[in-house]
Amino acid sequence: MLGACQIQSNAYKVLALHHPDRLFTALIDHETESNLIFGLSMQSEIFSVQRPINKPFRFRGKKYLLCRPLAELLHDTTAKAELWTQGLKPLYGL
Repeated sequence: MLGACQIQSNAYKVLALHHPDRLFTALIDHETESNLIFGLSMQSEIFSVQRPINKPFRFRGKKYLLCRPLAELLHDTTAKAELWTQGLKPLYGL
């Protein structure tokens, strides 16, 4: 899907977080202009961002998109279509 968005491979980073409590630190250390977060909640004791899945939003001057877990997207064509039409297309202006 990222290929269809015509995003250069050096324009994004892929981070695998297994502990949601490390999300805030990872965002500060690795955020880019547009950030896709798969399968993690942006809720912690430090901050709370309550946003729906597949709806791009701005946070601290950067673009974010909360997405379903990758394992769920792998087999669910409806979830993939929703990610594409509601999330990625608006996020990247396609």
